[in-house]
Amino acid sequence: MDIDSLCALFQRSLEADSRKAAEAELDKVHKIIDFAPSLLKIVTNDQVQHPVRQAAAIYFKNMINNSWDEKEQLKPSDPLEFCIHENDKQFIRSHLVEAIARCPKLLRSQLNTAFHGICKSDFPSKWPQLGEQVIHKLNENTLEDFSGGLIVLYQITKCYTYKKTEECGDRDAILSAALPHLFTRLTQLMADESESSVEMQKLILKILHATTQYFYPLDLLPQSTFQQWFVLCQNIVERAVPEVVSSYDDDEKAASIWWKCKKWASRIMHRIFERFGSPGNTVSASYDQFATWFLNTLSLPGMITCLGVLNNVRLKVYVAPRVLQNTISYITQCINHSHCWLKLKAQMQALVQELIFPLLCFSEEDQELWSDDPLEYIRTKFDIFEDFYSPVNAAETLLILSCSKRKEVLPHTLQFAVSVLTDSNNPPQKREGALRLIGCLADVLLKKKIYKVQVEAMLMSQVVPEFGSAHGFMRARACWVVHQFASVKIKDDNTLIAITQGVIQCILNEEEELPVKVNAAVALHAVIGAQDKCHELVKPLVAKILETVLMLIRQTVNDDLNSVIQRLITYFEEDIAHYAVNIAHHLADTFKVVIEREDDENMEDRAMTAMGLLNTIESMVNVLEENREIMAQLEPVVLSIVGYVLQNNSQEFYEEILSIVDSLTVTAISPSMWQVFDYLFTMFSKEGYDYFLDFLPPLHNYVVIDTPAFVSDPTRIERMLLVCKQVMTNEAETNEDFEMHAAKLLEVLILQCGPAIEPHLPAIVGLVFHRLAQPIKCSELRTMCVQVVVAALYKNPQLVLGILEQTKMPGDTQQSITQSFINQWISDTDCIFGLHDRKMCVLGLCTLLESCQDDKLQTAINGTLPQILPSCLLLFQGLKRAYQYKASLEEDDGEESEDGDSDNDSQFEEIDDEDDATGGDDEGDYLEQLAKRADDEDELSEDEIDEETNLESYTTCLDDDECDIDEFMVFKNTLTAIRDAKPDMFAKLTAGLSDQQKKEIEEVFVQADQRVAAKEAKKIEKAGGYQFQQTSVPAMFNFSPPRPTSGDNGQQGAGDTFRFGGGGN
Repeated sequence: MDIDSLCALFQRSLEADSRKAAEAELDKVHKIIDFAPSLLKIVTNDQVQHPVRQAAAIYFKNMINNSWDEKEQLKPSDPLEFCIHENDKQFIRSHLVEAIARCPKLLRSQLNTAFHGICKSDFPSKWPQLGEQVIHKLNENTLEDFSGGLIVLYQITKCYTYKKTEECGDRDAILSAALPHLFTRLTQLMADESESSVEMQKLILKILHATTQYFYPLDLLPQSTFQQWFVLCQNIVERAVPEVVSSYDDDEKAASIWWKCKKWASRIMHRIFERFGSPGNTVSASYDQFATWFLNTLSLPGMITCLGVLNNVRLKVYVAPRVLQNTISYITQCINHSHCWLKLKAQMQALVQELIFPLLCFSEEDQELWSDDPLEYIRTKFDIFEDFYSPVNAAETLLILSCSKRKEVLPHTLQFAVSVLTDSNNPPQKREGALRLIGCLADVLLKKKIYKVQVEAMLMSQVVPEFGSAHGFMRARACWVVHQFASVKIKDDNTLIAITQGVIQCILNEEEELPVKVNAAVALHAVIGAQDKCHELVKPLVAKILETVLMLIRQTVNDDLNSVIQRLITYFEEDIAHYAVNIAHHLADTFKVVIEREDDENMEDRAMTAMGLLNTIESMVNVLEENREIMAQLEPVVLSIVGYVLQNNSQEFYEEILSIVDSLTVTAISPSMWQVFDYLFTMFSKEGYDYFLDFLPPLHNYVVIDTPAFVSDPTRIERMLLVCKQVMTNEAETNEDFEMHAAKLLEVLILQCGPAIEPHLPAIVGLVFHRLAQPIKCSELRTMCVQVVVAALYKNPQLVLGILEQTKMPGDTQQSITQSFINQWISDTDCIFGLHDRKMCVLGLCTLLESCQDDKLQTAINGTLPQILPSCLLLFQGLKRAYQYKASLEEDDGEESEDGDSDNDSQFEEIDDEDDATGGDDEGDYLEQLAKRADDEDELSEDEIDEETNLESYTTCLDDDECDIDEFMVFKNTLTAIRDAKPDMFAKLTAGLSDQQKKEIEEVFVQADQRVAAKEAKKIEKAGGYQFQQTSVPAMFNFSPPRPTSGDNGQQGAGDTFRFGGGGN
């Protein structure tokens, strides 16, 4: 391909007038062989203008991402998707490493991304020479080649980041040759503090970090080798940065290569200690020996290095935030181990007072952000991702762990905090830091009786006065402290009144600053939930509070405030009922404002807040669902939101919207909600397939809550069937879980819609048989499909049996599918779980037996007859367990458990200086908890496993407590009728029964009469109740037809006793 022409084409793509034509031309020629290699040649050609090279690099990256791997055809009729020719791939694999080494930094990032994708796909099977290429580059003398080799090796290690050690053999083959050389070069490079040298040092450290981030390669890095690497990391953390850096501002310092290099070195030190070097807390027992060695050999030298960094902070020497965070986290690990703690103990109070406390204080940077951009201040203080890398958050963690695990730290720390608060000469920033310090320890203090009893006095004397502070940050901190201690029992009503009024005043004061209002609202959320007595104080002002918090959500896009609204709605239902419609309008308007705000940087925050607003609307609907007058006014608001989401194709909100619709249709369906029904199908047709499980609950409501209205419009059934068909015949995205739920919806339609569904039964049965003829991986899907046919058989046996007879076996034009289907049905009875499914199967089998008038059908099921009653008995055994399980759940729901005030200190139990603190929140402990949970789930009782399936919630008229159809009685009546009217068939049915099975059938009959009697008693009790005598229940069933006696025309007398035996005596 002509390089000059291609360069000209990319040049035109950069110009506005010719961009579209150039892009169209590129789209035509990109499939030509040698196109992709030509792009690589352009990227590496120094004679080509940089913008053209960059355009070619971006096109190359996208082409690799989209067209390197061959795509599977979903259907034979689908066209083959373009894939880069193998000859071109070979050229790229041969030249890409060289290209990365030669390219300038801006172009290299595009090639790195392309290399990463190719490496994941082709190494080692199609790119076995990659290791040699990398090692060759690393051995070159030029910095350009060595740097290029480092970049490529880092991408290789990233491809293996999440793979276990045993899966990393191909990576380790390269690293075993590379790491010794990298160690030597790193040692040499450390003497050179130039930017290019430190850049390569950083790359070497990143390679080491990626190699050990989640799994440590014990064979690749034995103890003696890692000790050398660890010492180099210490040296890098300890060394001084060049003098020139001191002239940078703080942001420039943190971004400089010298501090970035320190960041990676300190990160490696902390990560290895945390994950592999802490005995009792490693992620795997295979690291226990390494952990013991690390603790005894390297933990103390590492701690001394980190303490040196922290001492620089104390001396006001600049330390980059990420380096500070890593070093504090390393010291936090030291708290757990007596080996370190015995050396650290003497330094702990100095760390608290001279490091942790200053970090917790309101800083000049905080004040600047508060004043210049309060919205950004709120975002950063409530952003958990900001906390993750924050040295302040690391300092809090160190404080909490040391105070909870090591003796004497907590009392000394509190004594210091109190001294700060009681010294009137201290500036407000220090008082704010002292309050924050105490608030951080709230969980620890509330679990220790000696401190817990003093909390109320502390709130009254140190916190409540700050509600009137002249400094906004003090008022905000007062609210935050109230939030932290909200669960404490407040004995003096005056204290509670002062706290509640102070928080409310911060919310409602129109002149109050935004950060204060937000903290006050979050504090009120906690107080309302923990202090019932405060509700009377909130009630008169709840409407104003709601309005203010809604405005705060609109202004700040803070998702935490949604929880405040939800709690107010839940706790003050009666008080906000009159304002509910206005609140809903406000929520809907705020939702639109949040979505339409042009703020790309905070797009995720806006999306989370918008979802929270929708959840708040749903909470309001759930609370007020019994008030039909208000609900009628709320529904148009919901319609407007549904229409807005649909109009803007905002699929990310489908789940929340559908949940709201579910809540609005769970008890009744108004005319306006039938309009939403039409919306739902428009939504589903617009890429709604992925949300099918979210569509199902409201669709189910429309069918069962107001069935007469649903069937009054034939198009509604047709639409439902179309959705089910789309799900069950979607070859492009086969999802058997979706299909199983679609089949369940078909069953609900059949059972619920009466005569209106009968014209559609042939199509439904045909659809199900078509799916059964396709491969099925999930047995639950096959069982559910069979159940759809069973439900159809139960509703209209003659029609369905006729369809079965007319449907021929694949490859056989003579034999119908009837016998095969019945055999499959019977064989699947041991796979049927739950109450509804078993009941449906019993009713279906009884219907099948009742329908055996036709000789063809009798012939079809003759071979299966002896299996039907044992299958029914299996189902009845399951039904008994299912009914018992249901009854136990109802009993559990009726029992109210009271949680007393716990003084259990075990979570924060202090340990001796000579002991190790193992367990807790460490990652290894977390993994152990997951494993234990998995073991616990394996030991679940049979009742909990199969007595309630995930489809039980999609109820039908058969599942109604008032339903008169009892499967036990239907079975009894069916078997009795067959015994009396069809003795030959009855003999075949019962021929193979054992004595135990006959006894079990008797028990089913007894239970049938008892269940009917119990239902009658409930009806009488509901109608007013009266005393009645228990109906006697026959104890035996005669498994032989009765002999006619004179005068009874062969009919058994009403007083006869059912019993086993041949006939009468």
